[in-house]
Amino acid sequence: SGTILEDSSFSQLVYDRHGKILRLTLAEDDKYRVYCHFNSAGPLIKNTILMKEDRYFYYHPGVNPAALIRAFYQTYIKQGKKIGGSTITMQLARLLYKMQTRSIWGKLKQMAAALYLELYFSKNDILEAYINIAPCGANIEGFAAAAMIYFNKPLSDLTLHEALFLSVLPQNPSAFNPKSRLVHQEFLEARERIYQLWEKTYPDSSSHRVHMDMPLNIQFTLPFKAPHFTTTLLQKYQQQKKIHSTLDLKLQEITEQLLERYIIRKKSIG
Repeated sequence: SGTILEDSSFSQLVYDRHGKILRLTLAEDDKYRVYCHFNSAGPLIKNTILMKEDRYFYYHPGVNPAALIRAFYQTYIKQGKKIGGSTITMQLARLLYKMQTRSIWGKLKQMAAALYLELYFSKNDILEAYINIAPCGANIEGFAAAAMIYFNKPLSDLTLHEALFLSVLPQNPSAFNPKSRLVHQEFLEARERIYQLWEKTYPDSSSHRVHMDMPLNIQFTLPFKAPHFTTTLLQKYQQQKKIHSTLDLKLQEITEQLLERYIIRKKSIG
């Protein structure tokens, strides 16, 4: 999917020798966006996204006529709660090409762009691109950056209720303020709706119910350890998205503490 997202810039990550994150940078457009390959995203987030956004993703040509008719009927005929009817491919097209899709004309252009994407790229490439640039609140884009900042873990390590929460964020990312760490009722209700669908689809997953009733532990961490060291590495390896260093973070922190205590003890002699 390098080709779908060739115009998107990504954050850089610096790791210590044990794989702990020392530093996460902003992408060129001041967004936190961490590139994640399709295979390393893990099945959980992929399944929750498909369940939330587009259950027939692997079967339609980019546009799902049944979903569009249902959305049109619900929104304009019944005048009920607005539903979109957009496939994942249509949403990717809107995000990639910065489309205005409120008008009928805008929707038609979005559908044409989705058909174009499906013609040139595989389904997995399209889903990977969506996973990498979906809006997840504040200036955080893509589920890998969201998992890292909100839950301090890689995407493949998420629990079911964390994955469900992330999968509902793109429906209204501006309503979620990650710094307050409080989860809006709207997100909890949306998450609950998909969880019920999940239980129907995977009947043996009822053991997850106990986690669903526990509050989400949102941390909002932006790692910034060993700043001088990481700045040097970032300047040296500007093209590398992931930099694996030899620094031992634990040892570094102990050394810093010892040095700080030594300076305090010797303060009297200047």
